[in-house]
Amino acid sequence: MPDSYTQLAAIFDEIGLSQSAARVVSNMLDHAQRTDRFGLNMTELGTGTGEGILTLDDAGYRLTAIDSAPKMLEIARQKSNSVNWIEADIRQMQDVLPKAQDMIVAVDVFNELGSLRELQAVFKQVYEALKEDRLFMFTFYTIEGLTKRGTSGTGVIHDDQGVFVMIENDYDYERTEATRRFVVFDQAEDGKNWQRFDAERQLRTYPIQALGALLQRVGFQQIDVFTPNFRTLTATDTEQILITAVK
Repeated sequence: MPDSYTQLAAIFDEIGLSQSAARVVSNMLDHAQRTDRFGLNMTELGTGTGEGILTLDDAGYRLTAIDSAPKMLEIARQKSNSVNWIEADIRQMQDVLPKAQDMIVAVDVFNELGSLRELQAVFKQVYEALKEDRLFMFTFYTIEGLTKRGTSGTGVIHDDQGVFVMIENDYDYERTEATRRFVVFDQAEDGKNWQRFDAERQLRTYPIQALGALLQRVGFQQIDVFTPNFRTLTATDTEQILITAVK
């Protein structure tokens, strides 16, 4: 939802919404190196303010980062001039996604797509852009995880330095869709007045088996599922998964 990210861009890092991206992308690179499936050309989809891809900056990699929200990319561009920042919708990125990529990643992105058809379209473009025997990796909230987030009620997630943020959560069991409404109060520079704005994220989820079937349908061969820290999944640790797929 670009309009919501336009509102949130200026405080996205400050309130911790990009906090996990750097850690997860670093874990992904470690996995690619351990499995001897890494190289110099890497792309992040839905990069936001760039915190994920920037963990690889200044290390000799050729980096590309794609996002549809111009205000988020404006923040990202202020952090580095060495990344190829591209404004595009990942559902229709075939004309801008570089070819011969060694690794393509996405963190907390694909739950925002509205259908399995849209997911398959992205997977197909990723498959076509990767080199042979290279990795596509992404995180995804499961039905269990999104249900927990969507039914967690209302709470304050940030209250510091003139920025107050509250989240209201709703969940649609029939559509397996969570709605997260951000209510933000931002203090003016004079320290007296406050400005309110509202933003919203809608997240959908699907069975893990459906994601695996889509990946196989577009051509991926070896598909594995982990926790975001690359631990083996357990019955009590399945709220968010990390999927790796080899072309």
